[in-house]
Amino acid sequence: MILIVIGGSFIKSVISGTVAKETTPETRAKGFSIFYAMVNIGAFSGKTIVKPLREALGNEGLITLNYFSASMTFLALIAIWFFYKSSQHSGEGKTFG
Repeated sequence: MILIVIGGSFIKSVISGTVAKETTPETRAKGFSIFYAMVNIGAFSGKTIVKPLREALGNEGLITLNYFSASMTFLALIAIWFFYKSSQHSGEGKTFG
């Protein structure tokens, strides 16, 4: 449980910061809405789809599910690498100084 708490705290802060950096004040609410909609879809579909699939495949199916998950993550990385263009709002935003 502590691993989930620590991992979630790193991921959420990175994504929240990215949404804040890559959106304008006019589109910020829409950016966060899309982010939280994807979180909710993932939470729902993970429990709805993966549990019956795991039960059907058995313990050996876990290996297949892990390979599938890793390959989808790799495809997402490739898509981001080629299609994501940062708006780079340099010098804007809040600072500590």
